[in-house]
Amino acid sequence: MFISKMVKLFIVGLICSVSTCLATPMRLTMMLEHEGFLMWYALQKGWDKELGLDLNLEITKASGEYILNVDNAKAWDVTSVGVVPATIYSKNLPITVFALANNESRATEIFVKPDSEILKTQGYNSKYPTVYGSPESIKGKTFMVRENTSVFYTLMMWLKIFGLDLKDVNYMNVTIPEMVQKFQDSNAEGFVIWSPDSYEAIRYGYAQVANVEEMHAFLPMVFCAHNDYAKNHTEELSKLVYLYSKACHEQRQKHNLPEMIKAYQKFLKIYTGISFNETFCKFDLLRHVVLSLDEQIDYFKEVNGVSKISEVRNNILSLYRESANSLGWKESYEEKDYPNTISDRYLIEAKKIQQP
Repeated sequence: MFISKMVKLFIVGLICSVSTCLATPMRLTMMLEHEGFLMWYALQKGWDKELGLDLNLEITKASGEYILNVDNAKAWDVTSVGVVPATIYSKNLPITVFALANNESRATEIFVKPDSEILKTQGYNSKYPTVYGSPESIKGKTFMVRENTSVFYTLMMWLKIFGLDLKDVNYMNVTIPEMVQKFQDSNAEGFVIWSPDSYEAIRYGYAQVANVEEMHAFLPMVFCAHNDYAKNHTEELSKLVYLYSKACHEQRQKHNLPEMIKAYQKFLKIYTGISFNETFCKFDLLRHVVLSLDEQIDYFKEVNGVSKISEVRNNILSLYRESANSLGWKESYEEKDYPNTISDRYLIEAKKIQQP
């Protein structure tokens, strides 16, 4: 009996090993951010090997714009970027959006100096009672943003609340990592930034005007694959979705937070060379909302031919079109010119995978 059990265990182990060896290597590029950490965490746990996945994970400091550049996109099969660059830079890059990495609506924020006139009015538009600002306090002011990113879109949404658009303000194109430092030495009124860099903004005493959630918008990080890759690797992508969902589940468990914080510290030390304290890591983890497979499927489910995710995409293009018309940009941002595929196929398949 003992020998029989040992033989069975040996055969199972051999099958798993062969499965791993025969698996098609997946080139996976993720940013040096919260979602990159969760994927790294899943690999540290060995869940990829349990699923027979062969993942080549690259953690990069590059922006979504850079990653989705047609030439740079040759370096990956799958990536995760903000929904704004995934929309705007998909014009010449056929991609499939197949899952959500996290919800950055709480983590993407507008800040101003603590003595800003903008803070004197809250709830100017009754639909957004917690949002600060008024047309008079905003017009003509200068704001720091990173163009064609989630923060650029956030600035557009905020201005629209007051009947304004980009022509009514000045904006400076500044990279996120250097924004807080440059703001200190500038005459700008405010800046738009995301976590964890917002940690520094709060530490320096800058005041939050609004975050995306308070503007009733949904701003996720999305998983993308080249269309051809997605069509030919249903099993691998479904397993990847399941793998990542396990890391999300770990984050959602309050009793796991101390372990996640320590793992995040280790991740940041490896990829930045900097030792970040527990407070910083806890701040960033809690700012990023992660979603279950069921919650994601709900976002991808079509009702009358439209899903919540496609609505986000269409809203982005609509606001870009308005700005293009107002400022005379050459780009038209018509929906038909940005034909990325949105599919719930891989989420549904991931639901069928049992715990190993």
